Amino acid sequence: MDVATLLTPPPAGPPQNQWLARVASLLRGFRSVPLVLRHHVLQRGESYKADVEVRRWSEENYLRLSEDSAVWLDNEGRLFRSESQRRRWIRQHAHEQIYDEVYVLTRIAQASVEQLNLVLDRLVAQHGTIFWRAWEQLPGEQQDRLARVAHSWEVLHPALEECALRAQAVLPVLLSEKAHPRSRAALLEAGVQGSYAPPAEVLPWLLLQVEWNLSPGVLGLAHASLRRFPHQAWNLRQHPNPVVRRRLAQLLPDRQPWLDWLVGEGEGSVRQALRLRVEAETPLSSLAEQLRFETEPARQAALGWLLMHWSRPFDSQDSQRKIFASVERVLSPPQREILQRRRRESPRRRV
Repeated sequence: MDVATLLTPPPAGPPQNQWLARVASLLRGFRSVPLVLRHHVLQRGESYKADVEVRRWSEENYLRLSEDSAVWLDNEGRLFRSESQRRRWIRQHAHEQIYDEVYVLTRIAQASVEQLNLVLDRLVAQHGTIFWRAWEQLPGEQQDRLARVAHSWEVLHPALEECALRAQAVLPVLLSEKAHPRSRAALLEAGVQGSYAPPAEVLPWLLLQVEWNLSPGVLGLAHASLRRFPHQAWNLRQHPNPVVRRRLAQLLPDRQPWLDWLVGEGEGSVRQALRLRVEAETPLSSLAEQLRFETEPARQAALGWLLMHWSRPFDSQDSQRKIFASVERVLSPPQREILQRRRRESPRRRV
């Protein structure tokens, strides 16, 4: 029985019973069920103390399927409903009550859709590793079910690392509202800890997320991917979406060939992001010296643009004037115009 078939209950009848028996053989956690609970409630002033003791257990083992302990599954795949049969009073005083709550397990002759879903959810929860690694074989409805069930990072990680194409499909689901909050939190925590680097193919999608600069987890995933796949990440400077390029410029590690990128970059917001990276890493005097000896026109224009749009403070007015005077002759005519206009507009900013 393949994984897709395992997640598809047959119609009511013998096939469904066989399916339930098969699923039951794969599940863990069967135990005795409490059938008689003794409640002891004692009032002391305005406070109450309540104790519960199991007085009788079932002879057979069952697996709880619902949080309210209403639906159970036995080892043979039969479904049961737990119902309170009666309350047997032992003591009933004003400040003390003792009574037994008696439960009975009733066989469910025909499972409802909701009850079958409980079985499926338990199967998916216990064998998540198998189902996540078979993501490509599952139809959309079963993929949604898999995402809705909570899984730990130990379950998710092997499936993501095993196949880059699967990671491309699964990561957007895990970071969406479709995913169980605990699964989403496990992935984001892996990003914070730097323990998972998504494939480079996922980087454009990660960089486009609205919360990319607000969520430490999303930022951590992006940083880890950039470090693990530096060559593919650098090639994203040619991505058609300027938002991807701008955020890439902001996140790439230091000491990249920013000037090479700037030469071919035409989008204003991306150029400004590149300028900030250059300003953070390179002194103005070094750029000026590079411009004086640069012979390629495109690189000259890019260096001149960086100098004309420099925004960091200068060491002194004298050093500022000397630097710009040394490169004035190699600036392009529009850049010389900018330089002269700045001199005229503000003596305090004279360059």
